[in-house]
Formats: sequence, structure tokens, C-alpha cells
Amino acid sequence: MQDSVQRANGLGGAIGSKSYDFATRVFGAVHCFALGKRSAFRVADLENTKLVFMHHPKTGGTTLHDIFLGAFAKDEVCPERFNGLRHCTAAELTRYRYFSGHFDLPSLKLIPGKKIVITMLREPIDRLISLYNFERAHRPEVIRENNLELARLANAYTLEEFLLAAEVRAHPAINNSMTRALVDKLDAYRWEHRASVTLSDAEQYASLALHQLKSLHSFGIMERYSDSVALIFASLGLEPPQQIERKQVLDVVMETNPGLRRIDREPVTGRIRQLAAELVKADAYLYTRACRLFAKRLSAMQRCNTARRLLGHQSSSRSGPSPVIK
Repeated sequence: MQDSVQRANGLGGAIGSKSYDFATRVFGAVHCFALGKRSAFRVADLENTKLVFMHHPKTGGTTLHDIFLGAFAKDEVCPERFNGLRHCTAAELTRYRYFSGHFDLPSLKLIPGKKIVITMLREPIDRLISLYNFERAHRPEVIRENNLELARLANAYTLEEFLLAAEVRAHPAINNSMTRALVDKLDAYRWEHRASVTLSDAEQYASLALHQLKSLHSFGIMERYSDSVALIFASLGLEPPQQIERKQVLDVVMETNPGLRRIDREPVTGRIRQLAAELVKADAYLYTRACRLFAKRLSAMQRCNTARRLLGHQSSSRSGPSPVIK
């Protein structure tokens, strides 16, 4: 996995020119300066394998984040939840065992030591529509206080207007964002902040993104959530949770999150899906092939489980990777 992250890091400037707010850079630097006051570097921390969850927005990642969170002590969890690892020192990052945030793959090279990297994907058009509804649900004062550019645009435009707006179409969280996160350095500290990319550059990197996805320890598909959790946990040598409590469901968080408000969803027409499809061609390539690979891996896991049951093996004696989470 480390080699794949190194390869990705070398592609940092591969996709397009980008711009973002200076305030974003300053905020990230100040944030991680505060983190860096915690503890000195310890060589022993390098021996601990790190679990890294590359949480792509609106792919069901909060649910998986919370499942993993319970396996670690509070001081083992890196508090960086956005894309600010580049502002932190190696000494600070070394001490943590669990990383979960809206990271791009190249930035994960900054985490010292051995790493196991996991991510989730979602059908790209549905992800964009979900993203629009989530951003539109933000309250105006929250948008202003946190400089949430995508939320501002979602509240200024209808869904069709949003997908047609030039600043939206050039945003890295909109334009083939799953592909970009696997092959490019994304400059914005928060994915909702102002940023831009070259529109025509992503499709040629779709095959590379698929290669990078295959090199990860494991990945899941949101539309097959229970199977994804089972496969990811099997890859870690762990038993999956018996129950999965879905988190960050919009209908729920609109009522419980004080920063959000209830909105009415717009109907998703054929025109809407056509406009969204234009923005996710590389992601569609990646997702389609990822689903095929996922199905093969799941089938192989199920065959192994069946064979073990037939042989009368107990789950505690099964062969496989040593547990990462202890």
C-alpha cells in the first residue's frame, strides 16, 4: 500500500490547475499547529500499523467512520477530519493509529509507518444529487461562518442551475471527484470550500484511478453497504458488527443537526441526470469497474467462508490477515 501512495504522490500536479481561498490555507495551518503541541516523536509509534479511512463525501462514510472509531482509544485517533494532513508534522501524525477524513490519496504518504487504507465509493450521479441536497440544507449563518462555497451555491441555484453553473462544474468535489481523490492533490482544506480544476483533464486518469483503487487494502460500495462492511472487516481479519446504524442520513440530520434546516428535495428528471452524467464520466468508469471487482472479491470471500463451515473450522481458527485493530 505504501508504494501505491508513493506513486500517487508523484502525480500530485497531474490533474489541472487549482485555486482556493488563502484563508483556507491559513486555517489548516493554524489547526494543525495546535495539534502539534500534543506530544513528542516516539520511535515505538512507527511499529503500529495505522488504519486510514479515506472518506469521500456523500458515500456513507460517517457510518463506517463510527464503526471503526469504537475500536481505538481517544488518544489514538487523529483529530484531522478534513484534508489538512499536509499541515501537520510527521512527529505529530506518527502517534495516531486511526485516521479518518476527507483526504486525497497522495497526502497519505505524509503518515509515517505502515498503513492500511480503505475507502468507499458510490454511484456518481446519485452522489452528486445527494451532495446538492446536503449542501442546500445548511443554514445561512453556518455557510457564512465556515466559508462553505458549495453550500452557498446550492442555496443560490436550483438543482439544474447548480449543475450548469461554471463554478460548480469546475469544482473538484463535483467534477469526477472520486477519480481526483485517488490521483491528485486536492488543495482545499474542506471539500466545500472554493476551488477549481481544469474541466477536460479527468477522463484520461480514470484508468490510473482504478489502478490506485485496486492497490488499496480494501474498498466498499455504498449501494451494497452490508456486504461492504463484511468484506472490509474480513480483509482486516475481524468479525463484522452484527448491526449497522446508518449515520448522516439527511432526513434525520435535518432535524437533529443545529447547523441544518429542513428542505424539500427537487424531482430528479432525465435532464438532471444527463447534466450530472456530464460531470462524472471518469467516476462512472471507475465505479462500474469497481463494482465488478467488488463482486469478485465478495464472491471469493463467501466461497472461503463456505469452505470453512464445511470443514468445521471455527471463525477463531480461520486463516487470514492478523487483526489490525486490537
